[in-house]
Amino acid sequence: MLSPINSSRDSFIKANVFTEMTIMTHALEPYDLPSNKPSKGSTGTLKGIAIVIVLLIIVAGLTAIISPQLPNIISPPKNGVRVAVVDTGVDSTDLPMGSVVASRSFILPQYGYDLMDTSTDDARPDDVPHGTLVASTILSSSSNAVIVNAKTISSEGSATTLGIVAAIYWAMEQNCSVINLSLGSDPTLGDPIANAIDDAISQGVVVVSSAGNSGDSGTSGSSISSPAMFPNVIAVGALDELGEPADYTSSGPTRDPIMKPDIMAAGYVSTSSALYYGTSFSSPRVAGKVADMISYCNENGIPYTPGLIKAALMKSATHMNYPEYLVGAGKVNYDGAIQILSSFNSSSTVPNLTYINPKELPLDYERLFYNDNYTFGVQVINSKEIAYTINVTSSTPDVFEIPSSVVVNQTDIIPLQIHVPSTGPTLFSANITFTGDDTSDYLSISFTAADAVAHVALDVSHSTWSIDTHYGQFRELYKLLTKNSISVTEFGLGTTISYDLLSRYDAVLVLDPCSWNVNETDPVHPEEYSLPYAPDEIKAYETYFNNSGGIFIAGLSNRSLDTSAVNDLLSWSGFSFSANRYPANGNYVEVNNLVAHAITAGVTSFDFVGANLTVPENGTVLAWYSDVATLGSLEGNGTAGRMVVTGTNFFIDNWGLTSKYDAGDDRTLALQIVLWLMNKI
Repeated sequence: MLSPINSSRDSFIKANVFTEMTIMTHALEPYDLPSNKPSKGSTGTLKGIAIVIVLLIIVAGLTAIISPQLPNIISPPKNGVRVAVVDTGVDSTDLPMGSVVASRSFILPQYGYDLMDTSTDDARPDDVPHGTLVASTILSSSSNAVIVNAKTISSEGSATTLGIVAAIYWAMEQNCSVINLSLGSDPTLGDPIANAIDDAISQGVVVVSSAGNSGDSGTSGSSISSPAMFPNVIAVGALDELGEPADYTSSGPTRDPIMKPDIMAAGYVSTSSALYYGTSFSSPRVAGKVADMISYCNENGIPYTPGLIKAALMKSATHMNYPEYLVGAGKVNYDGAIQILSSFNSSSTVPNLTYINPKELPLDYERLFYNDNYTFGVQVINSKEIAYTINVTSSTPDVFEIPSSVVVNQTDIIPLQIHVPSTGPTLFSANITFTGDDTSDYLSISFTAADAVAHVALDVSHSTWSIDTHYGQFRELYKLLTKNSISVTEFGLGTTISYDLLSRYDAVLVLDPCSWNVNETDPVHPEEYSLPYAPDEIKAYETYFNNSGGIFIAGLSNRSLDTSAVNDLLSWSGFSFSANRYPANGNYVEVNNLVAHAITAGVTSFDFVGANLTVPENGTVLAWYSDVATLGSLEGNGTAGRMVVTGTNFFIDNWGLTSKYDAGDDRTLALQIVLWLMNKI
């Protein structure tokens, strides 16, 4: 599957990329089993422009890849359910005769490719028959599927967004009932694949997609790829041979936040010569079962919609003893889904069915304190347009804010807000019920509130990266602070920064400000963009500092962040970032040349790669790498506050805080920075 480049890495190259490439491309390369130490070296290309297909491969025995020869593939039905495989092409001779009913290649210059390949056989990049394996997995999982082969990945291992979009629309023209996308990428702004999927679902097509292979045993936090992240797509995570979540499977929730993945299935296939792992193979297993559900509906006169299929899948899933952000509703249970559908036999209209996602909030690691505000997007997944009455059953109903009524047509996101009072009971709970015409479902909420010793905010409002959230690569930072009774609020994407907002917090941590990303609104001419702070927002930070506020800014080099925009944010402070990256090779290093200070007490080293700093004359350089300043502080006079700036996010990300790099003192340094900002050490 296509896997996102992890945006925590300082791997962004800005210069001249758009003079060389104007089409969003997807590049295929082999991917070994995940390492405990993710590489943070440069990919040598613009983050978001090159998107890497991930194939998790173990080759056993022969090194040559031959025909998949998957077991239990029966002869195709005469009037099968058409499932589109948007992939590397399909070798039809390796599948049962007649199982491939239509084929077309989109590897053409008109879709932005540098080469032309009109053949529809498997392109086999790096000798991997990816598309054929996916098609075989669908057929082995279904008694009713036939394959529509949409070739979009070339022999060079690359595809374009335009090619994928064209393939989706062609699949609709071919009367496909299901589209399987064993691919993915980092989210981009204006991704045209989202509109194509919306159009497909509006025409009754069920879209199933791989959740992603970037879970890194949960370390990466929210890592659901696009298009699996879209609410109306069925996002499928991977189970290993023991039926447990695979180490590599991506987890949620998304940054929005909404809960993903949706469901789980086995993420491996074997051939006579190799064993393959990845969510590339969990997705087609579900796509095959979806084809059988559609066939059952057709045979029994049950009108269906994509929403009905998805709700039945999730409602019938076998519960797993893992958080929903890792396994969704649970393991796919085809028999249970058919049992739900069988209750609607001979229905004259689309039957009513509802699934509320998630089932429980807050997440297991989230901790709420008195005076906190909490927001989550509740997904309503249903079979057709249904008007719901929403009831909150609680001894403290005023704590829970959600609309009292909504109308939902198959998928919608309903905002839930929790306002924890300044005093009150220790335990807060609620049961929120969505009741429509002959259908209902619920969400349970339970948490224990406590007094906070301080309140801080994570400002990721000007980061374009989906992983920049306490659900993502700063999950461990959130856990570290809340474990020490520090309340954490997140300024999400689009938050307008004002002094009134900042003044509510004892310290504000500005993480990855003004990161680079790609705007694909015009997919023929994608544009790099960042989110600079407006002059009023910069003034708000200056005023906050001058009125005793504590500010921590963690950046990277211009390969990842728009350092010019970051330096505008810092202009009043005397700090600035260089555009260069240190070390130049992009490998993280241990910084062990530290200056004695309350912040560095007990710290022998911390992990670093990023930008060097200019520290103001009245500030203090706290750490050096060679002759490069990597960490600095500033303590204002009189009523002014405190400030810490660093050119890296490595020692505060999930890998650093769980000791998966080299240094062992990242947690100590991160916590002491926050405590110093608040005058607590």
